[in-house]
Amino acid sequence: MTNPKSRRLLSVAFAAAMLAGASGASAQMVAPGGPPPVIPPNMLFNGMDTNKDGAVSKQEYLDSYAKKFDAMDKNKDGKITADEMPTKNKGKPNTVFDEMDVNKDGTVTKQEYLDYYAKKFDAADKNKDGKITKDELQKKAN
Repeated sequence: MTNPKSRRLLSVAFAAAMLAGASGASAQMVAPGGPPPVIPPNMLFNGMDTNKDGAVSKQEYLDSYAKKFDAMDKNKDGKITADEMPTKNKGKPNTVFDEMDVNKDGTVTKQEYLDYYAKKFDAADKNKDGKITKDELQKKAN
């Protein structure tokens, strides 16, 4: 994805996914150290299954989120601020950002970002086989 149209499409898709997830984020947020929020099934398979095997491996999942982090990191300093994250709650606290910012320094490093999503993956991978299928997510959502 090196051409501007692909990057723009990725940015739009990511923003839409974040907004879709943000609509239920307040209901999904838990106290620090608690279980991570649920992965909505519609968010998981949007381009993440790169080998098209019908499942998303942890590596595919984290690779996708690494690209999303890189797209948000506008100044390429290896960290993002709450202002760099897409949100529909302009001017309000971003609870997802706060969950990611483990050391509470006002920035989220790529490692903090990926650790947050690794926990979401692990929570969704009920059978602990290192991949998530749509069926697995739908069973969890019911």
